[in-house]
Amino acid sequence: MRNPLIPMGAITGNPTKQQIEEMMQLYLEQGLQQFLIYPRSGCEIEFMSDRWIELCGDIIEFAARENMHIWLYDEMNWPSGSCAGKVIEENPEFCSKGISVKNGSCVIEEFNTYSDILNPDAVDCFIKNVHEVYYKHFGKYFGTVIKGMFTDEPDISYSGVYGNSKYPYTKDAEVLYAERYGRDLFEDMAQDEPSEQFKQDYWELLGELYRKNYIGK
Repeated sequence: MRNPLIPMGAITGNPTKQQIEEMMQLYLEQGLQQFLIYPRSGCEIEFMSDRWIELCGDIIEFAARENMHIWLYDEMNWPSGSCAGKVIEENPEFCSKGISVKNGSCVIEEFNTYSDILNPDAVDCFIKNVHEVYYKHFGKYFGTVIKGMFTDEPDISYSGVYGNSKYPYTKDAEVLYAERYGRDLFEDMAQDEPSEQFKQDYWELLGELYRKNYIGK
């Protein structure tokens, strides 16, 4: 029976092929037969660059020879969805957005630290820059050596955590809200005490956009 443990192997510095193989051999010697390639702070290699792909290839080829399983990680650090900022670099409109209520008015704010994973075009850009690149280079290993892709903490409320927004926002949310509920999003949101019905309806709408545009894709 294959050991079910999957260590998240943090890749730091700029390791050589020899160092990679020595590291992988140590995992094998401890009875670990699976490995998740984890790019995070401390890694000196640009995420999804040619050098990053080369390093991943060294790990995957070792795993193929030694009958190990590999899991890929789709972001530099977390949360998944921005390709280390490349999504927003391609189109600034893909940045995450939130709504603050100030003096009875709704103000849309933008945050360049994360992309808008409710926006299907932004998610397509993320998939193009990460998932499709991995498949282009390592597709022959998918389903055999490479068992899956790990997506980490994608969050529709990121603007609220790191900004001052009360609610997440995505392009045309007010149009989608009006089409679905027949009410004005900003009027409902700007009330001194927004109704429980509004909160239920808006979060339900956002949840469905998240399911369709991020998880579904």
